[in-house]
Amino acid sequence: MKKITSILSVCLIFILFQTSCKRSPVEDIRINVNTDLYNSPILLRFVNANQNSTTKPDNFIVKITGKDASLIVTSEGKTTYNAMGGLLTLAVNSKTIATAANPIKFTISTQIAGFMPVIRDIIVTSNEPLQTTISLLELSNPIAGVSILSNQVKNITSGVFDSTYVISTPTRNEMKESTKLQIPAGTKILDKNGNTISGSSISTAVTFFGTGTDESLKTFPGGLSPQNVIGKDGAAISGGINFVTAGMLSINMTSNGTEVKSFSNPIAATVELNPSQDNFVTGLPIKAGDSIPVWSMDETTGQWKYESQAIVNSVAGKLVANFAITHLSGWNLDWGWSMFGNYNSCSSSLQVKTLTTAQGGNYEITLKTPSGNYLGALHGTSIYNGFIANFTSTPNIANAKIVVSDNNTGSIVGETPLFNPCTKGSIDVVVTGPPTPDYVNVNVTVQGICKNKQVNANIGAWFYLYIPSNNSWFQGFYTQPGGSTNLRLENNKTYVLFTYYDGKYYSGFPK
Repeated sequence: MKKITSILSVCLIFILFQTSCKRSPVEDIRINVNTDLYNSPILLRFVNANQNSTTKPDNFIVKITGKDASLIVTSEGKTTYNAMGGLLTLAVNSKTIATAANPIKFTISTQIAGFMPVIRDIIVTSNEPLQTTISLLELSNPIAGVSILSNQVKNITSGVFDSTYVISTPTRNEMKESTKLQIPAGTKILDKNGNTISGSSISTAVTFFGTGTDESLKTFPGGLSPQNVIGKDGAAISGGINFVTAGMLSINMTSNGTEVKSFSNPIAATVELNPSQDNFVTGLPIKAGDSIPVWSMDETTGQWKYESQAIVNSVAGKLVANFAITHLSGWNLDWGWSMFGNYNSCSSSLQVKTLTTAQGGNYEITLKTPSGNYLGALHGTSIYNGFIANFTSTPNIANAKIVVSDNNTGSIVGETPLFNPCTKGSIDVVVTGPPTPDYVNVNVTVQGICKNKQVNANIGAWFYLYIPSNNSWFQGFYTQPGGSTNLRLENNKTYVLFTYYDGKYYSGFPK
C-alpha cells in the first residue's frame, strides 16, 4: 500500500486562514465566493544568490512603480507590498486581463540590509500563474563572477583630486576579467545638482559583474531584460531589451555624507573582456577593433539609457573595452535584442519542451550563444516531463542553443545542439534528473474559513511545499478559485505545506 506523509494533510483540504474577515473589504469571504478578485496571480521569490550563505532575505518592504503599477495588488487586495520569508504574492486587479498583445508591465524594487539594492521589471503576458525568482547579491559574501572593491580615497582637497587616482577591482580566482577606473588630477566631485562637494575624502564602492558565470548574470543590477530603455535616438525602445552583456559596473561614492553623482572631467574606464565573449552582431568571437554599445542605468527608476560605443583594444595579450564615464550609476557593456518588440529580433517564437524524470525543483532554461553567452532565459522555474518554456521572440542570429541548469546544484543538466532560433519553432531538451521516484498523485484544495461568519469557501491562493529532510524549498503552486491542484509527490517523503495571508504564516510546521 502506498503512503505519502505530510505534516499537513495534503490529500484533503489545506486551510488558508482561520481568522476574522474584518480587516479589509477584500477579506470578506462573501466577496471571495461571489467575485473573482484578481487575475494573473504572481509569486516573487527573493533568494540569496550565494546558496552557501546562511543569510537569507526575510521580511522587507517592496516598492512597485512603472506604467501599470496601479493595476497590481497583493493576494489580500492591498497596495502595500510586504514580503514575508522572502516571498511576495501579487496579482493583477480583476478589471484587467494581461495578454501577449497587451502585457502588464511594472517595476519592483527593494533594499535589504546587507544586500545590493535590487530593481527588476516584471512583465505579465497571460492570465496564467507566474513565478519569478530574484537572486540578491550579499555584499559581504559575493558569488563567483562578481568582484567588489570598497576603499577610502584621501588625495582630495576641497572636493578636487590632487593627483590622478586609479581604482582597480581585484581579480578573484573564478573570474577572467577585471576593470580599472582612472580619475584625472584636478577633477571636481559633484552632487546631484552639479555643485562641488567640498570634502577631503571619498568612500568608494565598485562592483564588477563578469560574464564567466551564470551566478553573476542572475544578480545583474536591473536584470538582463529591462523594459524601460532609451535607445541611441533618444526614444524609448518598444518592448524593452534582452541584454547580451560583456560586463557591468556599479559605482557608488559618497563624500561628507553626500552622494557623488558626477565629475567635472570624464572617468576613463577599462574593462577586461571574457576571452570567450561573442560579438552579438557578427556571431564571431570578439576581437580588437570591434565596438560594444555602452548603457547607463538610473538606479532609482531602473531606466537604461544608451550612452556611447566602447572600442575593443588588445593590451598585453588581453582584450579590453575602453569608454568614458560621465556620471555615477550602473554602466553596462551590452548588445541587445527585444523579446517583446522588433529590436534585433525575429518575429518567430520558440517552444522548449523538457524531457525528464525530474519533478519540481528550481531550474534556469537559458538561450545562449554558441560560446555560452547569455541571450535570454526563463528564470527559477520548476519542471516536469513535458514542461514547455515559451520564448515569445528570439534574437536575430544564425545559431544558438538551450542550456538547462539546476539552481540547487549549479550544474548543467541539459543542453541542445546548435540551431537557428529564428526558424526552429520548437525544440526538445533532455534534462538529466534523479532516478524516477515512486510518485503518488495528490489532490489539494485551498479553503478559506471565516469563523465569525461560519462560512467556508474554496478560494484562489498560492501555497508552497517545503521538504524538511534536506531543508529545501520545493515549489510554489496556485489553485484557482473553486478548484483544486493535482500534484505528483514522492511516496514516503514528508512535505510541509505553508502560505501566508495578511502578514501571518499558516503552515504545517509542528508547534
